[in-house]
Amino acid sequence: MVNDSKFADIFGSADIDEPLSSGRGEKPLGRPRTGKRSDPRYKQLSIFVKDANVKRANRILEDQFNSKKDLSTLLDEYLEKFIAEHQST
Repeated sequence: MVNDSKFADIFGSADIDEPLSSGRGEKPLGRPRTGKRSDPRYKQLSIFVKDANVKRANRILEDQFNSKKDLSTLLDEYLEKFIAEHQST
């Protein structure tokens, strides 16, 4: 009798319940998860900011902080300051 699929013999003999293994142990593949994107304390936001302000702020950060501080860090610091000043006790 002819199989319904030309790959039926291949897939029929494969053990589908077995998880695929890289053979390298339990170590995950790829780069380690570091940075704000994988940190659960951070949340990605989408906001509207004037383009000229973003460019000028990035230029100042680059010139004065040698790229050690990015716009995200700057805005986070300002939010923390704002919260501390306006938080009711």
